[in-house]
Amino acid sequence: MLDREKENELLNLGPVKYHGKWPFKRIYGIQNLYSVVQILLHYSTAIVQILLHYHKTISEPASVAFSALNLAMHFHGWVSFFILLYYKLPLKDGKKAYY
Repeated sequence: MLDREKENELLNLGPVKYHGKWPFKRIYGIQNLYSVVQILLHYSTAIVQILLHYHKTISEPASVAFSALNLAMHFHGWVSFFILLYYKLPLKDGKKAYY
């Protein structure tokens, strides 16, 4: 996507509007692998909590560890989004991203 934007800039063309659809590459039929990993981690915490509730053999620190991992993944997702938005996307004259 960034290569296409640089090419359009060299040709004095405007930015390509994707209308909310980012050009992700498909990996094993999954278009946005990072989102799928986050969703699976989110549901894994719910499954662990269900197991903790019904089976007392699993200790509570496992749930805390999965919740902390889930929180870290969400934080990483937001940080990477803002890094992309403010530092990697092409800027227009007012120093704001096109998108």
